[in-house]
Amino acid sequence: MKIRSLILTAATALFFTACQQDGYKINGTAEGFADGDTIIITTDIESMTPCDTILVKNEHFTFSGPADSVQLALIVGLKQGTSVMFFTEKGTIDVTISVDPFKNHVGGTKANDGWQKITEMSNEYGQRAQAQVEILYRDSLSEEDRQAAFTELQKMESELQQKLVEQTELNIDNELGYFIIANMSTNDETFTPEKLKELIGRMPESFRKRQAIVKLEEELAKSETTAVGNTITDFTLPTPDGTVLNVMSEVNKYKITVLDFWASWCGPCRQEMPFMKELYAKYHEKGLGIVGISLDDDRDAWTKAIAELGITWPQMSDLKGWQSEAGQLFQVNSIPFMVVVDENGKILAKGLRGEKLSEFVSQKLN
Repeated sequence: MKIRSLILTAATALFFTACQQDGYKINGTAEGFADGDTIIITTDIESMTPCDTILVKNEHFTFSGPADSVQLALIVGLKQGTSVMFFTEKGTIDVTISVDPFKNHVGGTKANDGWQKITEMSNEYGQRAQAQVEILYRDSLSEEDRQAAFTELQKMESELQQKLVEQTELNIDNELGYFIIANMSTNDETFTPEKLKELIGRMPESFRKRQAIVKLEEELAKSETTAVGNTITDFTLPTPDGTVLNVMSEVNKYKITVLDFWASWCGPCRQEMPFMKELYAKYHEKGLGIVGISLDDDRDAWTKAIAELGITWPQMSDLKGWQSEAGQLFQVNSIPFMVVVDENGKILAKGLRGEKLSEFVSQKLN
């Protein structure tokens, strides 16, 4: 699920550059900190080497730094085990770092205000999602109620994705919008290739010249070969029993086929399987086929997962993990990822899951 990994990546500040910029001031509150406690600003998440160290007094701190260009930085209370990400944007940045991470806050400039909204949305989603996950793992839960909880989880994720798109649109002219787009892949379910192209076109020209956007536009150009409406390139991969399977030999058998990219180690993929089994049982006789394409690199883990999950449709994998030839062909960067094709291999849809996939299959086969 790309949106959650994006937020987690940003929250732990993996995307850093130097502190030596020009023109921002931090007005900080250190809630629950004692006088003399230290706060560091770091740009190195691996070593946590400080750029600067600040002392707390009366639960407050201040800091001024250069910001001739906007970058990302992290304020960390090492003793308290809490941190706040912020953009080094010109102006006064209001920061609250608390012993309770849910009370952390950043704002005062456009990019930081936008980031705070995204953080709040993510926190709310995380709390609601946790409640649904707890329901899913109740032993006494009926299959009907389990599916309802799973559907609600997907609905919440879809709502969060849409809000992220809205915040990106509002901030496409500043570093927050750039940061989000630069961390998106060409097959992410949050941003379609068409949406990415639109947003990139609205970026300042200086942003579009950056290497991350240049590379993304190159990937978008390549993705057009597997865009909806095009016909897939045939490919052959090994099956669990050691034989090989030609994907078009399966595709040709059915009115529509779902190419399901997954892996044994992928939690969301495993959570999706009961739904996929239900979909297969309901529509297989009406012309639905499924081909599982695993991004595993361990044969034993792959075959064990197939047995544990009770998967009955054909499976294939070259056991190259993220370097899977099929995955590279479709530029798969996050899983589960679905591609729906007709009997001739024409791509009908990409990135559909859950109820959206069910509705699409129903429209095609009912």
